[in-house]
Amino acid sequence: MPENDVRILSVSSPAEFDAFIELPYELYRDDPYWVPPLRREQRKLLDANRHPFYDHGAAELLLARDSRDKIVGRIAAIHNQLYLDVHDEPTGFFGFFESVNDPSVASALFGAAGRWLASRGLKSMLGPVQYSLNDECGLLVDGFEGSPYVLMLYNPPFYPDLYEAAGLTKAKDMLAYWGDRSTIDANAAQFNRWRRVAKRAQQRHGIRTRVADMSSFVREVETIKVIYNQAWTENWGFVPLTDGEIDLLASDLKLIIDPELVVFAYSGEEPIGVFIALPDYNQVLRHMDGRLWPFGILKLLWYRRKIDRLRSLALGIVGEWQKRGVAPILMMEAYDRARRRGYKEGEMSWVLEDNHLMNNAIENLGFDLYKRYRLYEQAL
Repeated sequence: MPENDVRILSVSSPAEFDAFIELPYELYRDDPYWVPPLRREQRKLLDANRHPFYDHGAAELLLARDSRDKIVGRIAAIHNQLYLDVHDEPTGFFGFFESVNDPSVASALFGAAGRWLASRGLKSMLGPVQYSLNDECGLLVDGFEGSPYVLMLYNPPFYPDLYEAAGLTKAKDMLAYWGDRSTIDANAAQFNRWRRVAKRAQQRHGIRTRVADMSSFVREVETIKVIYNQAWTENWGFVPLTDGEIDLLASDLKLIIDPELVVFAYSGEEPIGVFIALPDYNQVLRHMDGRLWPFGILKLLWYRRKIDRLRSLALGIVGEWQKRGVAPILMMEAYDRARRRGYKEGEMSWVLEDNHLMNNAIENLGFDLYKRYRLYEQAL
């Protein structure tokens, strides 16, 4: 449709907020790979009165209507003040983009998001992100077969064309790798080499490991926060987690975490690294249609017993320990525990495309690069 037939409006009423939430459930209704998130969690994520992002940031939720007044797209323009404070560059963000397959709708949405960001003094925009790179982010550009793993985004194959037709260009790619037990068995020699490296590092540096203690969950969260805000500080796009954000993340993950798959490394009493893998609860959510009630809770109880895959979510090692063999220690410990607990396959994601050390290590272990996500940027 002509772009002047597309009307963009800011979400300003409960009905419009509901429409913003509901649009993807309509657009993806017949997509066999999309995993519908819980509506209650989406409402909490987007509610400025409930989500801790809004303690230091702002977002404008926008809807697109066509000439028949039907909602055909959505986007959020995101002003992350903490990112500006850390990076001292006038970059805004966009996220939560959904659209019908129509370049005029996408262009109108990106244009409106850009104008809102520009009105706040920002000179470029980056996305898609859900507030920051600490959250779900990246547009799927390769590897559309199969459902995403937990906390990874999904979109139809025509979205990259919509982005590029609207003038957005690649900023950075993030990579996802896949492997199963046969992958690991076929690369036993490389795994054994990593085990030898891990053993030598533990002996040389006196490194000890332990798994998460759910009876001291608050303490564990604090330890992860300390490691995270040291280990990732030099990463591209890094923004430190605030107390409110990590507390919210922890409360959400507490419901799905397997403590055997959260492995800490210590030098004496000092935490120096953590590896976190999550059971893939998308294997459960895909059966729930985004609702807990009335039958979703029963499906949750039934299908969570069948989870047999996991996602390696995070590997963080504080700076001075990053080249002392801590990564093999954590990864081998987590792998052995995952195998004993019956997990059959997994994804390692995401890894920045220019993190050559980590990408080479994962590929040497036999994992396949099978999905590629992209962050796009545009000058305003």
